[in-house]
Amino acid sequence: MTVRLKCVIFAKNNRSVKKWGDMMTRRTEVKFPIDFFGMEELGKAIKQVRRQRGLTQKELAMRTNTSEKFISNVENGKDTAQLGKVLLLVRVLDMGTRLIDLSAKE
Repeated sequence: MTVRLKCVIFAKNNRSVKKWGDMMTRRTEVKFPIDFFGMEELGKAIKQVRRQRGLTQKELAMRTNTSEKFISNVENGKDTAQLGKVLLLVRVLDMGTRLIDLSAKE
């Protein structure tokens, strides 16, 4: 039997996060949970939330004891990233993960 899974990122307390874009004058919100199926989608989500939290790549790297290059690689969807470190990024950004069985009947 094959089980298909997806991973979901969610914010603690299910609160939405507000962001002021670099070149934008309107406010945008990230809707949680964020579903992702691969490193590229996960990286985009981490980048979006990092920016909304007002952190630079350097600041996030310092908080997670990683390098700016590692943060850049994750945000750009490089699949060479170590899973443990990626999950640390998620936790430091005050988010969590959960796996959902896509083959289960709802």
